[in-house]
Amino acid sequence: MQRSFFFFLVSFSRLELVPQLKKDGTPQTRTPSRFALFVKENFARIKKDNEHFSHQEVMKALSSEFAKLRT
Repeated sequence: MQRSFFFFLVSFSRLELVPQLKKDGTPQTRTPSRFALFVKENFARIKKDNEHFSHQEVMKALSSEFAKLRT
């Protein structure tokens, strides 16, 4: 009979995200998508007009509005 032993490494330090770097050592920056910019500009307006909406419902409304703009 063979026993398997599992060893778990415990770390007490914080995990930090390390940005991806370009070849010259500067961090890469991504430009926000059109949808992300649309959400940023219109989230407060939709939430103000529909105070009872949950976050999910606001995002659905924003998604449908964005789809109408795209067509």
